[in-house]
Amino acid sequence: MARAAWIAVASWMVVTCTGLVLAQEGERAAPASGLFSPTDMALTPGGLFSHSDLAGRPRTDETGNDFRLMTMHPRALSLALPATTSVFGESEGGRFSYMTVKAGPLWYLDDLEPLDVGVTAEVLLGMKPLPFLAIEIGAGYLWGEDTGSDPEVELWGIPVMANAKLCIPVLFLEPYAGLGANGYYLNAKVTSSTTGSKRNESFVFGWSAFVGLNFRLGPVILGAEGKYFMTQEFAFPGPDPHLEAVAAMVTVGLDF
Repeated sequence: MARAAWIAVASWMVVTCTGLVLAQEGERAAPASGLFSPTDMALTPGGLFSHSDLAGRPRTDETGNDFRLMTMHPRALSLALPATTSVFGESEGGRFSYMTVKAGPLWYLDDLEPLDVGVTAEVLLGMKPLPFLAIEIGAGYLWGEDTGSDPEVELWGIPVMANAKLCIPVLFLEPYAGLGANGYYLNAKVTSSTTGSKRNESFVFGWSAFVGLNFRLGPVILGAEGKYFMTQEFAFPGPDPHLEAVAAMVTVGLDF
């Protein structure tokens, strides 16, 4: 468990640091005057178009008529491309930050497999330093219980998350995958017909991995995500278990 957690945290740090370094280098490479300047837009020999060949010499055809080869300024090439994102990851309309709300069923594994299907929800704030990299922070809620046996078990918790995810924008679709380094406040209660109720609280660290697909319809985000997460052992009335689970969530969000 400890080795897997350290590997997950190290991978998350590598992805995050790489993205931030690339974003910083992109900002340094950008000219202070922006992508375009007024002279770029002027239809003059020094502007978008130049009525000369590469050597600056006039040409003549077979009939002796003088003509010059029209060439395009390199910056004008960007006019022919759809400007949906910039080098800094800014989306169309100047939006590169977003908020998402996710919720769905939760299936417990391994030590907590006897628990019934639970629920989980998350609220995340994200930003894109690059078109293919997103950094997120957020918090959530999870719950599960086993009421069909003696003793009965109830578990709920509040995860705090920091995620890094790689995105592949294709038109209005955005498949993604990522890793998270998380902290979990967990509250476990066991009720027995012979010994009564016992409750334990603890805060533990864990990690998560997830894949998903978003549909971006203007500023609106709709999507679905599958997520796996695992924690350290936490305090429990009985043998201390790991919290290990998978979730299937729907996503609703907004770019801003």
